[in-house]
Amino acid sequence: MTSASETSSKLRKTRSTLGLHPSAPIDEEHDIHERQKLLWSRIRIVLREPFAEFLGVVTLIMFGNGSVAQVLLSTGQTTAPGGNGFGSYQSISWGWGLGVMLGIYVAGDSGAYLNPAVTLSNCIFRQLPWRRFPMYFFAQLLGGFVGSGIVYANYISAIDWFEGGQGVRTVPPSAKATAGIFCTYPQAFLPKTSQFFSEFIASAVLMFVIFALKDPSNNGVPRSDEWFPLCLFFLIFGLGACFGWETGYAINLARDFGPRLMSYAVGYGPEVWSAGGYYFWIPMVAPFCGCAFGGFLYDVFIYTGESPVNTPWLGLKLILLPRYAFKARKEHLRREREEGINLVKRNHAYASPVLLLVALEPDALCACRILTALLKRDYIPHKIQPVSGYGDLAGATETLIRPMRTTEGGSGGVVVCLGVGGMVDMEDMFGFEVGENGEGGPGGVEVWLMDSRRPWNLANVFGSSAGADPTTGEVVRKYPGVEKGQLTASYQSGRGGIIVFDDGDIEEEMGTQREAYCALEEMPEVGEEEDVDDDSEEEEVENAPPSGQAPKKRKSWGEDDDSDAGMSDDERPRQRRRSNSGGSMPSSPETRPARRGLLVTSNNLGNSSDFSRSDSRSRSASPAVAAPKEISVKSLRKQLMAIRNKHTSVLDKYYELGASYSEPVSSLVYSLASELGREDNDLLWNAIVGVSSLELYGRTGSGVGINPLSSAGGSAGWNGDRGERIRSVLRDEVRRLNPVDLRDVGREASMGDASGVIPTSARSASDNSIRLSPEPRFLMLRHWSLYESMLHSPYLSARLHIWSDHGRRRLDKLLAKMGVSLTQCKQNYTHMDMELKRGLRERLLKFAPLYGLDGLVPPPPRSGDAKDGWGFVRCWGWKACLSAIDAGVILGAMLEVGDAKSLETSSFEPSNFANTRDHSEMVNGVNDQTEADMTQNIHQEHITARFWNAYDSLNNIDLLVQHIGTAQHLHKAILRTGTALIEKKQIRHLHAFRMAVVKEGPDVQLFTHPGALTKLALWIAEAIVELNGIKSKNRGSELVIAGLDETRGLYVVVGLGGGGATESAKERLAKRDLRQQEREKKKAAKEKEREKKRQARIQRNTAAGLEEDEVEDDTEDEEEEESDDDDDVSDDDEDDSSSSSRGLGRNRFGHAFQEVVQETDARVRMDSFEACVIEIKKDDFRGFLEKLSLKTVVG
Repeated sequence: MTSASETSSKLRKTRSTLGLHPSAPIDEEHDIHERQKLLWSRIRIVLREPFAEFLGVVTLIMFGNGSVAQVLLSTGQTTAPGGNGFGSYQSISWGWGLGVMLGIYVAGDSGAYLNPAVTLSNCIFRQLPWRRFPMYFFAQLLGGFVGSGIVYANYISAIDWFEGGQGVRTVPPSAKATAGIFCTYPQAFLPKTSQFFSEFIASAVLMFVIFALKDPSNNGVPRSDEWFPLCLFFLIFGLGACFGWETGYAINLARDFGPRLMSYAVGYGPEVWSAGGYYFWIPMVAPFCGCAFGGFLYDVFIYTGESPVNTPWLGLKLILLPRYAFKARKEHLRREREEGINLVKRNHAYASPVLLLVALEPDALCACRILTALLKRDYIPHKIQPVSGYGDLAGATETLIRPMRTTEGGSGGVVVCLGVGGMVDMEDMFGFEVGENGEGGPGGVEVWLMDSRRPWNLANVFGSSAGADPTTGEVVRKYPGVEKGQLTASYQSGRGGIIVFDDGDIEEEMGTQREAYCALEEMPEVGEEEDVDDDSEEEEVENAPPSGQAPKKRKSWGEDDDSDAGMSDDERPRQRRRSNSGGSMPSSPETRPARRGLLVTSNNLGNSSDFSRSDSRSRSASPAVAAPKEISVKSLRKQLMAIRNKHTSVLDKYYELGASYSEPVSSLVYSLASELGREDNDLLWNAIVGVSSLELYGRTGSGVGINPLSSAGGSAGWNGDRGERIRSVLRDEVRRLNPVDLRDVGREASMGDASGVIPTSARSASDNSIRLSPEPRFLMLRHWSLYESMLHSPYLSARLHIWSDHGRRRLDKLLAKMGVSLTQCKQNYTHMDMELKRGLRERLLKFAPLYGLDGLVPPPPRSGDAKDGWGFVRCWGWKACLSAIDAGVILGAMLEVGDAKSLETSSFEPSNFANTRDHSEMVNGVNDQTEADMTQNIHQEHITARFWNAYDSLNNIDLLVQHIGTAQHLHKAILRTGTALIEKKQIRHLHAFRMAVVKEGPDVQLFTHPGALTKLALWIAEAIVELNGIKSKNRGSELVIAGLDETRGLYVVVGLGGGGATESAKERLAKRDLRQQEREKKKAAKEKEREKKRQARIQRNTAAGLEEDEVEDDTEDEEEEESDDDDDVSDDDEDDSSSSSRGLGRNRFGHAFQEVVQETDARVRMDSFEACVIEIKKDDFRGFLEKLSLKTVVG
């Protein structure tokens, strides 16, 4: 029995033999290998494009010939409207225009040529492979024959009635002829020249306009190909209206010869060939000549792209000189390889020209939706592969990325990593290293890295791919167009390598790291300090005196210096790239080429010809003075080692700052869509949901921790100033893409949309717009009751102490003061009294601060933006209305528990659903799951199912709404479990952090997923800070929470720490006001002192007899004092940002976990992309915690 790969290989060979592309254009969601084993599936894959052309022409002929048949056969029918038949000549033009338009839609996979003459012109002028022409020609001809046969079968009775008897068939110029239904016949008065010219000119216009419509540099046509079929409709309609009467405007051999052959076969006789003076050959020849001339005309006068016309002698040199044609073709293929155009050429069955590796998180999922929309609009084949951790990433390397490399028989391609791999050395992960002999390398695979996790692995950012020097042939780390890790204007894609997309932080903040890394990469191998003694001994033996006495051994400086004794070559930057990854897989052995020897740099450091001391005596006075002694190899090595240690310490400090998060991936990809001019509401909504989701998982500029609060309400405090800039841009995009109709201004005012009412429904049944809304810090308000939404809000739960009866009573009192009865607040929010909903924001602004709930909703605007701090809401007609936070909550629940049959079963139970494939090894031991091989495929199937379920829901609101219950169940479980841990006092305070373990209760198995466990940890951390306060800035919220997965015998552990300031919004405002008052006092005192000095100066000068205008002006001193005041203000304002830049408060659990693993024998797996998430065997958990409690977990 043949394997799937062997079957796919045979299919590719068959397609190539037929002149088609080796790989069929199949959607990545439908490219399931098991289907290829079916006979018809194999046939369909092999002949997909010919089938598309065949069915497209069938559609064209059915509409075109059908319209002619109806108009002709109904002539004189008094029952028709108007009493003279069903249709007119204009109906025929409509029919042919609609047939062409719909045929293009049907044949989209093949290019929708539908016309042998158009196909030939594309082969001549647009590099359509010539081997494809015969297959397309036959499919188009057969489509015309079958399509006309269907029309004939439908109208056979009408033809018998119209012709005057059954079986009677005549051709023009007979009065009752019906052969003109299927093929064209000229008017009797036309000579051959006029017949040919009529078809020639119509065909030339057809091809000229098609080339104009498909020219990307033509500013007069729509940018999107979506309008192309409609434009062709008007073109065919116009040709019929202007050039159709004389010859019937065949302009298409398949449209005329196929139906003519069919009419001959059903009994119209040989007259179909002889009629019109053997006219049949003109619709066969004239379209080819006319289309070729029209294409030539366009390229000569307008087209500036790649075309034979834009070559020497207007392309005639390619015809007259075959050697030149061969050379030009070879150059074209070479240029394709350099520019990456050949990425669409796949040679491996499982390879794809564009491969998307997507992390299982809402931000990456939304980014994937945006990017796939862009790829599909440009008809770029691509494949999506969800990855849940480093184990899946390694598996994708072997099964998907390796076959793409040219060194493995592939054709290269692009791998886009969304939320994947920013903290590990991707060159090492994907096996792109180059050996000493130049083997290996990326093999034409270019990796685009988009990840919001920090710190970057500097090898991805500044490292250069190794390759052979074209002049010397040596293996060097020089890449054309790359200067110190930055792409220049001369860079050309297609050769492979790692490209990092960032938000500007590399250029603005990492100049020191760039210089250090590049210096280390260019530095020669210098060995280790303990090797200096050996080198010195050898040097002294070689330089022994002639007497033969062995010199005494001198003590080296390096013997007593142990500070760098542990600095091994493995700690060079190229090998410490995984030091901050948190991954479980060991680094691969060093395969990069050795660096140049010491002699390469000796002239630069110790053998300069113009070296002299500034304090030396005059050389003319002492001509016998010896020349300066050359620096020895030992001294030179010491200098290099000192430089190396200096640069290495820079990189160490960068990695030791701890984890943080930068701009979301979905925001980066949306910026790409905006640059391309492809943005729309769907893409904007995906970007908004992705950005909003980061707050739900506690991802801040200081790592995974409590989100900073803000008096602006909603999510306005997320990620500080950077997050606010992103939200401000998104709000501007919402206003730009969703302008308010002037007719709706009055309606908005009446409904309160402009004054701050939280919208819960669409404006109309067709309303799909995005709106700004003053979203409160509630949870799924529109899909719960007001009471349940407030009860399950992490923000309110912590500040009202919801876990206690006293806290529940405080919530009831808050609602009572707001004037909301329990009956109203416990029914669905959309069914509440309209007056209560309209006044909800004002009541919250009035009464929430009394309970310490500052910033619960966005306050009235203080700046020019009337909706500053507002959230985002989108409606889908009457179907649903969701906020961006709600969508992120539901997406997260779908990824964490969305495909579960039972929410009370482990997320790793094969009978239910799975989280990650269980194939990666433990760090200090072998995975002891005996059934891992049997369950691996099942786990992966559940991962894929959960991912595609969430992926589809971004484009299917009904599917998203179906999982609202899943999200509600998850957050109910968080409230129950968190309350139980606090009430039972199961949160222990260890040395460096607090500890909580979820190992009992009805929801214990729900928290075996790291995402759900992280949300529970954030809920508990908020409560801890509220209960115990904070020690100092960014202190007090450190928490380790573990969820027991009994079925696998391990704990899932999440380390929570860092984040933003954990003080309340009221405290922050009070501190800000206090600083402002102090500044005002200082300013007033300085102003008083300046005035006093000025008056004294005036009195002294007046006493000296000087006039007022002669008094010396001291404005410069005053300006200096004012600048000092401004510096004080800026110092206060930038206090938080400076702390962040130094790494204060960042989550360092990833470092702490790795240190404990190295010190103990604990069996730990670090497979998650989050460094602060690990899995540890149940038996090793206690000893692991004891060691961890002694580590620094927050920077």
